[in-house]
Amino acid sequence: MFSSLNRRLTLSHLSVALITVVVMFTVASRAILRAAIEQAENRIEDLAFATSNALEDPLEKFIEGEASLTNVQVTVAHWLTKEDDLHYTIFLTDGTPLIDNLSPTPPHPTEQTAPELYDALESDIGEGDIIRPNEQGEEYLYVAVQILHEDHIMGLLRLGVPYSNVIAPAQRTINILLGLVILLLLTVGVGGWLLARNLTAPITDLTTSAQKLTAGHLEARATPSGPQEFQQLAHAFNSMAARLQEHVSNLRAFVANASHELRTPLTTIKLRVEALHHGAMDDPQTARRFLKEIDSEIDRLTAMVNELLDLSQIDAGSGRDAYAPVDLAILIEEACEIFEIRAQKNKIQLTYQVDPKLPAIFGNEEQLRRVLDNLISNAIKHTPKGGTVSLRLKPSEKPNFVCLQVSDTGRGIPARHLPHIFERFYRIEHTRPIDGRSPGSGLGLAIVQSIIEAHGGEIRVESTVGQGTTFTIELPTLPPPRF
Repeated sequence: MFSSLNRRLTLSHLSVALITVVVMFTVASRAILRAAIEQAENRIEDLAFATSNALEDPLEKFIEGEASLTNVQVTVAHWLTKEDDLHYTIFLTDGTPLIDNLSPTPPHPTEQTAPELYDALESDIGEGDIIRPNEQGEEYLYVAVQILHEDHIMGLLRLGVPYSNVIAPAQRTINILLGLVILLLLTVGVGGWLLARNLTAPITDLTTSAQKLTAGHLEARATPSGPQEFQQLAHAFNSMAARLQEHVSNLRAFVANASHELRTPLTTIKLRVEALHHGAMDDPQTARRFLKEIDSEIDRLTAMVNELLDLSQIDAGSGRDAYAPVDLAILIEEACEIFEIRAQKNKIQLTYQVDPKLPAIFGNEEQLRRVLDNLISNAIKHTPKGGTVSLRLKPSEKPNFVCLQVSDTGRGIPARHLPHIFERFYRIEHTRPIDGRSPGSGLGLAIVQSIIEAHGGEIRVESTVGQGTTFTIELPTLPPPRF
């Protein structure tokens, strides 16, 4: 049964290839012949027009009796004797042959025996060409052109080359192409047989890659091969493996960063406790300062652990079951009321502007409140006294989206930090202290981004040092009701 299927697949593969190659060979052969003929015609036409221009003066003097036929012969010989396979003839306007390099007494032309001459006389460009047998029955390519003197036709120049010479280069090319076609058919036949025989190879390769991935070799990838369906499956597997490798890399980086961030406050606590054990307790002022630092570091640890837990829950899709229609305008108004006291304390003007006609969005109200709290808190924190923090809710340029902007007139963010602002544990405060206050965990904006992306939106930031920062959030609105 397998042998029968193998034979059928091979024959069908070879049949399709044979038909395709034969059609391509036929089209290509015709194109090559046509190109060779056109090239020869163009070459002979250029030579004929150049020679006819050179013959203008000698032929005019000969007709006027001012020069002998030898002058005409010398001129035409000068232009055409290097063409070994060329047959040339000069005719007067009445059809009288004047010079012929192959026959001392060429026949008088007629419209049936030399149509190219009549075409040249009647043509607007003074040229005619044809492929026809000569007097001996040999196929020739003939080109005839007018010999003019001050727009007066004095005669005709006809050039001819054997058709076999015209197509000889093309014939050699076609023979080479035929050999390649035969070789291609043999190759396709063998390839079709191998393809049919190894039809299961892509599945075997995919299985091997999956086993390597299971064993922990995250760089394992399948090689796309075989039918299109197998290639699509391999691409899908590679995409999944790449995402898994990326997630594992991110997880490792996350664990390393988290370990580093947790180690710092733990080290501080340990050092302060050791100092208290070794005599710092005897100095009440130092002891109180160390205890205050320990309490601060414990609060920082607690906040960081809570944020890590929240971030992992958001990434895992926690809170989606609490999605409901949310009016962002109300959330903005309530958030501004909450932060108004802090803003006044820091002598910062907190304002908001909302479009009352905007539709609601579908999301988790508590998570969206957290986004507002984080952005407003950061804006107030980084805005000097006398500055302004403003919120604006408006229609987005994207259809079925709303746009929320949180702007401040604070110190701004240097351009080198902007690409990393949403990375986990990334803190600008590592290089720029904030008025002596302890730096944050570097997770706030990462949580904000995760919440926005979980709601199908996006967040971006624009900032100019010394002028302020603007966070722009775009969230999808509820779909219109269907009746």
